[in-house]
Amino acid sequence: MGWCGVGVLDFSVTDKELYYLIGRDYWGNGYATEASSALTAYAFDVIGLDRLYAKADPRNKASLKIFEKLGFEFDRILAGLTSDNEECNGELMHVLTKERFIERKMDLIVTGSSGSGKTYVINELRKICQISISLIDSLRELGVTDEQQIHERSHCRYLQNAAFSL
Repeated sequence: MGWCGVGVLDFSVTDKELYYLIGRDYWGNGYATEASSALTAYAFDVIGLDRLYAKADPRNKASLKIFEKLGFEFDRILAGLTSDNEECNGELMHVLTKERFIERKMDLIVTGSSGSGKTYVINELRKICQISISLIDSLRELGVTDEQQIHERSHCRYLQNAAFSL
């Protein structure tokens, strides 16, 4: 079927690259997109990378479309590589920063398929605030009175009110 991974970018060993190869018989089934999406999330959420690179031949429109879907941005056309990396000359290098990855992840939450994205986010924010307020109230009932807790409670009230005003 193929293979995929996140590994060292051969001509820049401090950088990491998303790579995959899907057998021709399996093209068009979304396997490269699914694998790339999962590996990209793993690279940022688990490994903790700050940026991830991906490169493709300019004729490989399917890979370029995948990069675009995942939020990768065009970085440069590879040139001047020698020796073992010479075959990469002419390929299109793309990059995705952790910051952009997080922004796109938040966009997916807001525009996700769980009804209205804005309503979903607001409802989740309300739930979090209610839980925090309940926990602080429970601590106060147990006799715990701490300025930090009072501050946290007022901050949650502020967030809850802000959510209702959206």
